[in-house]
Amino acid sequence: MTKGDDDGAAVPRAIELSDHFRSWLEGNGSSATALEAVLTATRARATGLWRLEGEHLVLLGFRAVADMAPQVSEAFAAATRRTPLAADDLAIVKAFTTRQPTQGRLQAHDLPGSASWLQRFGAVESLAVPALAGTETVGVLAISSCEAIPSGGPVWTLMVDLTAAITPSLT
Repeated sequence: MTKGDDDGAAVPRAIELSDHFRSWLEGNGSSATALEAVLTATRARATGLWRLEGEHLVLLGFRAVADMAPQVSEAFAAATRRTPLAADDLAIVKAFTTRQPTQGRLQAHDLPGSASWLQRFGAVESLAVPALAGTETVGVLAISSCEAIPSGGPVWTLMVDLTAAITPSLT
């Protein structure tokens, strides 16, 4: 997506991206292809997908930009491999529990866990979107970005639409 794209362009892109995720989640594709597509479309620094298992969000896949220090991306993947739902200082958990897209910000005090990772990623904001299947929340898709992610803007809309499109593959 480019800065000039309008919200109407987000739906076809979400459908295109969701094909990569469905292939991956159904065992016919790669997590790298799906997550790299999200990084490219959103110009994010990192992206990840978690699914609920018991009382934890379990990391299904994580991808960071090539210029991120490997020790940072590896540390994040290790730290969020099994994230307890009690870890309410992270945007992924807050999005899961509130059932609402949640933004973490570098200078925010309400999500210090997310702010700490944003700093290490060289990002300023994250967006975590819950995957809602009826009355259940089954997972979370998130990105961390160098740019602000305005509510209702093209990147926000893309992430919400993409998460909705991939939710059936998470159940």
